[in-house]
Amino acid sequence: MLLIISPQRKVYIVSCQVRLPRVFERAAGATRRQPGRSAPLCQNGDLNSTIEIIRPASAAQTRVVLFDFDGSLSLIRTGWFQVMVPMMVETLAGLGSGESEAELRGVVEDFIWRLTGQDTIYQMIALATEVQRRGGAALDPLAYKKRYLERLWSVIGERVEALRRGACSPDRYLVPGARALLEALRERGFTMYLASGTDEADLREEAGLLNIARYFDGIHGALDDYTSFSKRILVQRILSAPGVGGEQLLGFGDGYVEIEEVKQAGGVTVGVATHEPECLVVDEWKRQRLIGVGADYIIPNYVCGDELMETLFGGERAGHARPLQDSLFVGAGHALPLHGGNRSRYEIFDRSRLELKPLAERVNDLQLDRWLALDEPAPPFEHPDLATVAARLKRARERGAARILMMGAHVLRAGVNRHIIDMLERGWIGHVAVNGAGAIHDYELARIGGTTESVDRYIRTGEFGLWRETGELNDWIREAAERGLGLGENLGRRIGLSGYAHRDLSIFAAAYRVGAPVTVHVGIGYDILHEHPNCDGAALGAASYRDFLIFARAVESLEGGVLLNFGSAVMGPEVYLKALAMARNAARRDGRAISRFTTAVFDLAPIQGDFRKEPPKTDAGYYFRPHKTILVRTVADGGESFYFRGEHRATLPALWRLLEL
Repeated sequence: MLLIISPQRKVYIVSCQVRLPRVFERAAGATRRQPGRSAPLCQNGDLNSTIEIIRPASAAQTRVVLFDFDGSLSLIRTGWFQVMVPMMVETLAGLGSGESEAELRGVVEDFIWRLTGQDTIYQMIALATEVQRRGGAALDPLAYKKRYLERLWSVIGERVEALRRGACSPDRYLVPGARALLEALRERGFTMYLASGTDEADLREEAGLLNIARYFDGIHGALDDYTSFSKRILVQRILSAPGVGGEQLLGFGDGYVEIEEVKQAGGVTVGVATHEPECLVVDEWKRQRLIGVGADYIIPNYVCGDELMETLFGGERAGHARPLQDSLFVGAGHALPLHGGNRSRYEIFDRSRLELKPLAERVNDLQLDRWLALDEPAPPFEHPDLATVAARLKRARERGAARILMMGAHVLRAGVNRHIIDMLERGWIGHVAVNGAGAIHDYELARIGGTTESVDRYIRTGEFGLWRETGELNDWIREAAERGLGLGENLGRRIGLSGYAHRDLSIFAAAYRVGAPVTVHVGIGYDILHEHPNCDGAALGAASYRDFLIFARAVESLEGGVLLNFGSAVMGPEVYLKALAMARNAARRDGRAISRFTTAVFDLAPIQGDFRKEPPKTDAGYYFRPHKTILVRTVADGGESFYFRGEHRATLPALWRLLEL
């Protein structure tokens, strides 16, 4: 039993029972369900049934979960209907057709509801059609969409700005119980997608502001070419994956489209009949329409998430779904020694012979005083182009385009963690990519307030890298692979949950907290973790490859965005190059281009001549990958690049200061 008090001071008693208590069975006889009919399972005062079963349907075979966004998870755009309907009625009323306002409202509400869940442009196309039917000269549907969005912003603008500033909790604009349900579904290992008729850039930003983007393997919204994406197309793509059938699809939504598409595919559907903004009772108007297109269950919110999970999946709580990408991770066994034993004709090193020592016995080259406070002076750095890069980061944030920071581990050792964390918290950076050493420095700093050992000192005694506590990262990496999480994602989650004294300096923990991915791109044998007896190469590959796919997905939003490469001579340019190839390949199929974006390299290497031109192979500078890859080749079709030579301890704070202006 749950007591909820609404903002209007109205008291609701919510029962999370799915079946009627026996004492009510006789009284409920008149409403007991007959074949083909639906009836509330229980009612409590003003609150409609928490879980209404229209037709019992098991989701036990589920592998993929599809969520609608607005009204189903997010309440940021609550009131959109009350904006769109009057705008359209006003447009039609001006044509002098003789219809009453009520008649026009009926016409408008009918096609708005029918198209809810599709890209907003389809509702505007329908409006243009109604204008033409009445003899009017219709505007371009994009003009109607622009008019609508301007009016909508006057309603939702303050909400978005408050979330951007961190002035309110993200949960304020989530349907009650949504986060707990997302956690529960993610815990089961389902592949999850978020789809909406809202413009994709806005969808991504708002999902990030609500800190729910991290739950989803894919986020899909309206594109400029509205024919290239729809929920139907997404469902078809899901079903085209090997071994995935319609019965393995579970859909949640408050709109016509997502419920109809999932149901037609043979999946199980939950109609989320939210009565916004409180979402405490069922919206009867939504309920009737959701039932009409095939909803199996009706709920007003996710407050009774445990009971909903029980209803959908039965009493079994053990066992997890195999992710769609599971075939990529076959062989990621976690029993040491090596998975599959050693069948090689060659002998391998016996790691059981290694002696690990505690970190307390290690002398660290870098201590806490190395890390700058935000108000602490940094070494001076000026460059006329730096303000341009800062301005483009700001513009990319406004557009919801990618803002990617790739960096070598030396950047963390430069003492600028607080600047990077602040950039993450303010949204100047939306994705961080590092190598394996970067993860180690971040972890050690959070745990002991120091990092970096002397190679010269410890390699002589065979102690280099063999420190007991640092090996904990291998356990977390195995956990990431087992749970289908990204490597950086699980490290950030784990550090955030730890009691480590200096976790406030962890970039990984901060990024996880704000919902920005940190991806770790490892090379086997590169890092001290790979020396340890508990290192599982299969798990390492699985988790880091997932990170690569997360990174490639971020690169898909690089049009109009910015990619920064700080001090990564190999990992940064090589990982970026392959991810961009994948992103451009997929974009071309969708009729899009990824060509107009900004890249900037921050490094110590001198570049002779014009850095925007590729040097000949006879020049040693040709083999400096950031030059030819990031500054020249990948921006040749409409992008622009910049090069800044200087110490990271100076250049990164200088960029941060310009963003603060």
